[in-house]
Amino acid sequence: MTDRNINILFCFNNYISGATVTADTEADVTEMPVENMKNVNRDLIWRSESELTDGITSVIEIDMIDPIETPVSMLAFWDLSISSEGTIRVQSWSDGFGGSEAGVDFTSDPYAFFSGYGVGGYGAGGYGGGVPKTLVEATNPAIVMLLGDYREERYWRITLTDPASKYLQASHIYLGDHWQPQHNISRGFGRELETRTRLIESVGGQEYGDDRDPRLIMEGVLRNLDVQDADHLWQNFLQFKKNTPFTVCAKFNNSLEQLFTAKPVRFDSCSVTQEHNDNYTVPLVLKEWL
Repeated sequence: MTDRNINILFCFNNYISGATVTADTEADVTEMPVENMKNVNRDLIWRSESELTDGITSVIEIDMIDPIETPVSMLAFWDLSISSEGTIRVQSWSDGFGGSEAGVDFTSDPYAFFSGYGVGGYGAGGYGGGVPKTLVEATNPAIVMLLGDYREERYWRITLTDPASKYLQASHIYLGDHWQPQHNISRGFGRELETRTRLIESVGGQEYGDDRDPRLIMEGVLRNLDVQDADHLWQNFLQFKKNTPFTVCAKFNNSLEQLFTAKPVRFDSCSVTQEHNDNYTVPLVLKEWL
């Protein structure tokens, strides 16, 4: 595996759109097929068939079909419903599923990337190492997984196993490259939740409203970028504008900050200023894609 770079991470180029994606189980081939995961609409989901008792395994296979323009380095899921007891196994081949020309083969705990600030269980010594299920559910992070070296295999198999759940589901899958600028977000990076619930107060003082999930807003400045990094970010801003989502992890550091900042987002604003010679400043505002 390659050394981990903790700078802000962008996933722009998803090669799933041109791939053939199949699953060994679908709850409803009309309403919740695996093809839904190629769509960026988070209301469209894939769900496996439900089991009568806890314990489910589902296999998703991806045939890239066309030659990969840029080698693959990142797997990500949006809205993946899997418990802390679950695992994700990733395999790839050049010559067909289960072939003799194997690429990657590793299994990971989906929540191994999120940890507290301490040793032992959550709450030990103030902040422990574990992350409670309630916090993961409240945050609903994107699961982002580095694949190590850049890969060019055509055939990919993702096996989701969860002994604590009756079914598995997700709204979107990303399989593509990733990009990180040479310099990280400067001090002053901020995040806030935008309240979307509209409240009405009654005469008696009670508040009523249509309960809506809040939207995460992240804001920061990338400083000391060279022209290649500045232009690359500007190019993607022009391509995605404000109406096309992508996956980002603002704090790619295996901590609660990664839990809080790994999200599907869209650009809200992006500007580029040349400070001097080959030195650029790029302020960013990213809004969660709901």
